[in-house]
Amino acid sequence: MRGMMAAVVCGTALGWAVFGAVAQGAPTSITYQGRLEQNGAGVTGSLPMAFRLYDAAAGGSQVGSTISLGSVDVAGGVFTQALDFGAIDAGNTALWLEVTVDGFVMSPRQAITASPYSLQTRGIYVDNSGRVGIGTDSPEAALDVAGPGAVARVVSTQDFSPAVVRLRGSVPGIGGFYSRIEFENGFGSEIFGIQHDNAFGIDYLTLRTAAVPGGLVRVREDGAIGIGDLPTMAPVHVTDRDIGVYNDGMLNETLALEDNDAVLGIYSSNTGSWGSAIVLGEVVGT
Repeated sequence: MRGMMAAVVCGTALGWAVFGAVAQGAPTSITYQGRLEQNGAGVTGSLPMAFRLYDAAAGGSQVGSTISLGSVDVAGGVFTQALDFGAIDAGNTALWLEVTVDGFVMSPRQAITASPYSLQTRGIYVDNSGRVGIGTDSPEAALDVAGPGAVARVVSTQDFSPAVVRLRGSVPGIGGFYSRIEFENGFGSEIFGIQHDNAFGIDYLTLRTAAVPGGLVRVREDGAIGIGDLPTMAPVHVTDRDIGVYNDGMLNETLALEDNDAVLGIYSSNTGSWGSAIVLGEVVGT
């Protein structure tokens, strides 16, 4: 339940008058401090009390359970009582606290409003724009996690049920990107990025760098890997920038290297059984 602050409750029943204030307490608990008077004088003694939350100032529906206390100590009209209604999620709904003393319902109910600091608890901060900061009171994104060695961890506790982090962007046209993971240096500049994009009507998972924002390595939706410029025409296609051989110029290569002077180098160490080799052959039935 959210932490709460409340205005004054005042009501009468058999000459009783209750004045109270609610202060933020434990995560699911609030503390009610009240003054109980009879004929203008503070009451001393032990009295049964009950506390209920409602979603309206009058009538409405009860929210959560009733806290019934058989004996509340009152000294000189003053009493303090911790109230734990449990983890109530009322969303943006206003709440009112109804107090019953010795069987008599105090009226009117007391309006309960969110404390200005009720969301700033245990390192969690929410700014006026709804951005959430964990470990920071200046979030720069919808969710901003900061701290020494900050780690975001997702764990599945059910066997054979994988932990999933799902990124879903809006639907772009051809040439747009759907979602992206960015890696920044200590100065906040992007160095690497991984993005799901669409080019030429085909989906790609692209590794981008600050020096090559258009994509350094791309994995096509059918599994083909392109290193360099697009399009990827072979299962593994290494292309220098601004060079491209298209389908009508290729012979179904498994590995394609393109450059002004394309070179494939194969090197072995001196400790091997033989030197470098390229083996060409066909597999037959025997």
